[in-house]
Parts: sequence; C-alpha cells; structure tokens
Amino acid sequence: METVLLVLLIILPVVYFLWRNRRLEPQVQQSLDERREEYVQKMTAQYGEPEQSLWTAEMPLLIYDGFMVMEGVRVPYDSIENVTWNNSSDYPTGGGIYQVIVRTHLPGHEFLYAQMGEDSEEARSMSEHLFSLMQK
Repeated sequence: METVLLVLLIILPVVYFLWRNRRLEPQVQQSLDERREEYVQKMTAQYGEPEQSLWTAEMPLLIYDGFMVMEGVRVPYDSIENVTWNNSSDYPTGGGIYQVIVRTHLPGHEFLYAQMGEDSEEARSMSEHLFSLMQK
C-alpha cells in the first residue's frame, strides 16, 4: 500500500506537469502568430507591401527594393557591412539555437539578430540570401 502511494505521489505531479505544458503550448504559438501578424501589419502600413517576407523563428524580415526591415528597423542595403550566422548556444556539443547576424553602419543598430531555430542549414541559407541583397 505504501509503495502504491509513493508511486502515485511521484507519477501524478509528472503527469500534471506534462498535461499542463501541452495545454499551454497552443496559447504560446497563437500569441506568437498574433505578434507576427501585428508586426507585419504595422511595418506594411509604414513601408508598404514588401516584395518578400523571410520567416525566422521570431519576426519576419521584410524585403523591399533597396532596403529591408529587420527588428522593426529600416536597413538600407548599402548600410549593411556584413552578414553572418552562428550558434548562439553555450553548449559545447553544438546543439542550440542558430541566429543570423547583420552588422550595419546604422547608429544604435550596429548589430541586428534574427533567431533561426535549431536548423543550421536554414541559418546559413538565410545569411547567404541577405548577403546577396547587400550586393545589389
């Protein structure tokens, strides 16, 4: 009897924790989707319809003729100094979140970051695409 109670005391909190996290996950995703949509609407109202939207793990990069909007900042292509990507994790095994880093000449916005998730190939591809834009 004591063993059964002990097992229940161990299992029930774990089950509750897992159930609670599954229930909250759609709310978090919906909130991110709503923030993305609000961001795109705000930037579109300010700069017009983008030629292209490049999706990241957080907010999209909006591509226009002659400039892009990243983190809400208008970045003319000629102000981009360099584009690179790296693993932003401190894990020695290399797992973690990749990001694209855009270095600019814009005062106060020398470094802009786009979180790309866990796919290194996607981060590399995005950085190459942004690098090609600065060549225009």
